[in-house]
Amino acid sequence: MTNHPLLAEIAEIESTLLSDVSTAPPDPLSTRERTVTRAYLLVAHAILEERIEGIFLEHFNRARRVIAEGVSVPVGLLPFFAAALEWNRDIPTYNKRQWLGVMSSPLAIEYVTSEVRENHGLKADNVRDLAKLVGIEWAVIDDAVDIQLAALTTLGAKRGAAGHTSPFNSPTQAVTEEEYPANVREWVEQAARTVIALESVVDQLSAQSQDVRKPRWPRMRLRSRVPR
Repeated sequence: MTNHPLLAEIAEIESTLLSDVSTAPPDPLSTRERTVTRAYLLVAHAILEERIEGIFLEHFNRARRVIAEGVSVPVGLLPFFAAALEWNRDIPTYNKRQWLGVMSSPLAIEYVTSEVRENHGLKADNVRDLAKLVGIEWAVIDDAVDIQLAALTTLGAKRGAAGHTSPFNSPTQAVTEEEYPANVREWVEQAARTVIALESVVDQLSAQSQDVRKPRWPRMRLRSRVPR
């Protein structure tokens, strides 16, 4: 996991923005240091949010490909069918029984893609909405040992606060330990590892679905019970 591309991206942003920040508590950060620290928080949040969106879009496209193969629908993809019913509320052109047509139609792809891109959030509720959209049962994610959803919610809340306050506040108003790079790095790292764990769980769901093929039942000769 230490070599995961997502962690490499975060490390590059950290090196670019925070390498020159040397002030440590209890000394106050300069305006420049507060600015670059908040910039790191905002950019890292954007990277993680975009990756989460990609995780669910990739699952959606993999599920469509599996279903298009014409094999028996895997149990793991049954919620995907239920999600199609929700899509049809916004896609009146299709009959609700035509699930396969809905899933593979350009209109459905456009709809799901736009819904994912409009998510605009990193908190647990945002992830739950995305899972529901592509038919993943929330319990699968919520019960996963390695997925610490609280880390996403924490970073999302900190990002919201940073995006609505100015780094030009006076030091007596703005300086808290939470503003120092060490704290921000910790929030980002925990959230990044949670995103990586989320990606692994969703990938496993897709892999299980792709491994399922239509079962071949053995041919059996029935003996006639009619006396000759």
